[in-house]
Amino acid sequence: MGGAHQTGGVADPITPRQRLNMKPGTSKPFPNKPDEIATAIQAAPERVHDPECPHDPNDTAAVEAFWKKATVCRPGQRGPGKEAEKA
Repeated sequence: MGGAHQTGGVADPITPRQRLNMKPGTSKPFPNKPDEIATAIQAAPERVHDPECPHDPNDTAAVEAFWKKATVCRPGQRGPGKEAEKA
């Protein structure tokens, strides 16, 4: 089995059985094999434009400055400014 399937003239790495088992809104499973990872990297855009992003994701210095202000929260902890949910 395996291999790419044709969907509308474009190679689709998901088998029909995988597509039936996927949750709605999920487009593709996360690549976990070296060849799948290489294919995902080749398909990724060279630059990203996200108007909702608070920094330029293409500028390494801006990304590092943004993440320096981050607060690490362990699982179950709330971030700053968040209150407990009331039942």
